Amino acid sequence: MFIGGVKILFTSVARVFKLCFQWPAGETLSFEHMQLDDTAFGRTRLRFFFFFLLITLVFCADKVFLGPWAPIRMHDNFDGDFSRFKTQASLFWEHGLCGWYPNWCGGMPAFAFNYPPYSPFILVSIFLPPWLLNNLLCILWMTLAGFGMFRLLREFAGIRGELAVAGGFVFMLGCQLQDSAVVMVSMNMTFPMLFMWFVDACDERLPGRRRFVGCLGMVFLMAFSYPLLSLKLYSVMQLLLLLLLNEKHRVRGGKLVAMTFTVWIGYLIVFLPVIISLFEYLPFAHRTWEKTWPGWGPARQGARSVFEGGLKGGTVLIFVSGDRRAEYSVRITWHE
Repeated sequence: MFIGGVKILFTSVARVFKLCFQWPAGETLSFEHMQLDDTAFGRTRLRFFFFFLLITLVFCADKVFLGPWAPIRMHDNFDGDFSRFKTQASLFWEHGLCGWYPNWCGGMPAFAFNYPPYSPFILVSIFLPPWLLNNLLCILWMTLAGFGMFRLLREFAGIRGELAVAGGFVFMLGCQLQDSAVVMVSMNMTFPMLFMWFVDACDERLPGRRRFVGCLGMVFLMAFSYPLLSLKLYSVMQLLLLLLLNEKHRVRGGKLVAMTFTVWIGYLIVFLPVIISLFEYLPFAHRTWEKTWPGWGPARQGARSVFEGGLKGGTVLIFVSGDRRAEYSVRITWHE
């Protein structure tokens, strides 16, 4: 049964792969046509979404067929957060929203985690067992990683379709092979999709339905995130994308930058109780943190590391997307 299911998945991937590369007649049209045409290119996006979904199902075949017996990651995953999700879900279901988490020795503030006590991780855990939540999020994040990077490269950076698909494929696999491949640190995988939903939501030329979907998608992905692990890096990365790869949106660049500040400041305000609680809990943490304000030295060092990391990422993006000679130097032949 397992081998038969895998064969069906591989056959489906091959068929969808062939279908996806039957590009619509508007393949040579401008970016504006691609963004605004909800007919041909809308169907193309849908085909590619299912293409990346099928690749994910093949990659995650153990989670699809083995279910609760599929291998899991213990470190920083099931040894802490996922078990705590279920415990906090039970507390929420029985007692409602509480500001104190009593299940650790002596208890601790319920907001002094990477997420609030009303996080979607906890709310969904009321109804789903930890293994199922982990499997579903693994499949969803990996699919959105490939599809989001494909859209970013194809529609925002203007790269040819074949290279955009290759970029999405490499990115979705790389997200599963890196050290922080845990579903709670979701923006490591879903940031390209978040960015494209942001662009959709800010584009007045798009139909209201697509802009509304973009807003809902942003709220969904930001709700399933850890603020301290996302805010400092991906807010900077979004600005770098707009400032360095914004050729297609040059007219609206100022508005997109302003909306970027609005979105991420709103994200900071929403998760402010978590951030404040974590800083207040530092004197009681078991790790060796400074109990008093250490001055601006560590802050400057952290800002410098984030800036240097962003510059490295921006350099790679410029090489891949900004310099068209890099694109034209690659020749990929797709066979029917």
